[in-house]
Amino acid sequence: MQDAWQGNVRFVIYSLPQATAPMQPLAVTFAPLADLAGLALSVPALPSGEVLEITLRWQVKAATAQRYKVFLQLLDGADQVWAQRDAEPAGESRPTSTWQPGEVIEDRHGLLIAPGTPPGRYRLIAGLYDAATGVRLRTSDADFVDLGLIEVTRPDAPWPRAAFTMQTVVDRQLGDVILLGYNHYPRGFSHAPETPLRRGDILHLDLFWQAVATPMQGQQMTVSLDGPASSQVVSEAGPLASAGYPSSQWQPGEIVRGQLDLTLPADLPAGVYRVVVHVPGTIPIAGADIGMVNIE
Repeated sequence: MQDAWQGNVRFVIYSLPQATAPMQPLAVTFAPLADLAGLALSVPALPSGEVLEITLRWQVKAATAQRYKVFLQLLDGADQVWAQRDAEPAGESRPTSTWQPGEVIEDRHGLLIAPGTPPGRYRLIAGLYDAATGVRLRTSDADFVDLGLIEVTRPDAPWPRAAFTMQTVVDRQLGDVILLGYNHYPRGFSHAPETPLRRGDILHLDLFWQAVATPMQGQQMTVSLDGPASSQVVSEAGPLASAGYPSSQWQPGEIVRGQLDLTLPADLPAGVYRVVVHVPGTIPIAGADIGMVNIE
């Protein structure tokens, strides 16, 4: 199951269980609660828009009154999060406050690989955190465990536009691609996009692109935050989606999600700023104005 809130509406996606690979033994201690003793995945590769089924086997070491959540994340080489699930163990039926020393907990999860995720190899990580404080339990050398690589592939048929959730619709053509829309929020707050932005925060953008024709090799984007009189406060450049899936590989009509972060200066005055996106060598930058953000 995968769920998300949009305002006061909860969207829930259910996946029917499939056959999983045999349980692979692990020996990772999340002190003092439990050992992660095994892992099973439904598949090592899957197309975007599908659900990766994950089974974690926990060997309980100590009782606790705290309720820890399991987190699963799919990360790229820059540690950008492309898929995430946070839930209490065993479909939220076995909170850690009920675990007893010596118990073995079979903990099944479904991780949705959102439509538009660029094809490529991603790291799968997992861990536990206190639901009340957000503090993660640690292993001997980190606060998560690396579970290996997952290959995301292009689906056989492109996902329709209705499959993509966008806060703001743009529908603006920039050369060989259309910027369909975007989401923005402080990094780490996709579940609460209304969280105020403050100086020193990281403004995260999800940008949804659609190929009109096969775009040119290595097409890039530049996103900037502009102040009064179009004075540029900060800008960042990068590929439309990911370095491993350049726009030259996109199919006409395909929708691909890109991500980009803008770090706001610590001394940035409070106020309203304009977000501008531009694909170099195409149309004037004014044609890529995508709205305003309020910095508190």
